[in-house]
Order: sequence, then structure tokens, then C-alpha cells
Amino acid sequence: MVECSSNGADSPLDTENGYYMNGASLIAFGSSAMLEKPQSDSLANSILAGVSYSAGTSFTLSDSNSNVILSTTTTKSGGAIILSSPNIKTGRRTR
Repeated sequence: MVECSSNGADSPLDTENGYYMNGASLIAFGSSAMLEKPQSDSLANSILAGVSYSAGTSFTLSDSNSNVILSTTTTKSGGAIILSSPNIKTGRRTR
């Protein structure tokens, strides 16, 4: 888990040339200013969300069978979340 300041112009993952998500599980919290997405040729899927939250907020990402993929509780307030995991799959779910 990564947490950065919720103030200022720094996003949870702040780089000069972009970043790649290639298989690690990551939850990053911070400011929505200058929010960067992973490079398009990254191997792992990611979710970026611009959403306000308070310190002490619990987040859980589960699959369609209620299996927990990522889960944590924040210690700071913020406005952006980046989630990445090899278990995040793309595609439509059918019923």
C-alpha cells in the first residue's frame, strides 16, 4: 500500500516518464492532482478512481464470487485511488 499527501500536485504514483504495472498487487492513495495512469503496454490491469475519502476508510476489491482481491484501510484522506493486481480481469460478465 502506498499513501501520499492528499494536498498539492502529487498523485499516488508520480513519475516523469510514466510507470508500468506488470504483475504486482498495488493499492495507492493520494491526491487526484496530476493523476497518472499506467503505460498502455503494461501487462497487468489497473483501476484508477478519482474519489474523495477520509482517513480510516476501508476499501475492498472483490471478484464476482466475493473473493477478496485487494483490501486495506487508509490512514490519510485523499482524492484518488490506483488499484492493480494480476487478478483484475477485463471483459463483460454475463448472467
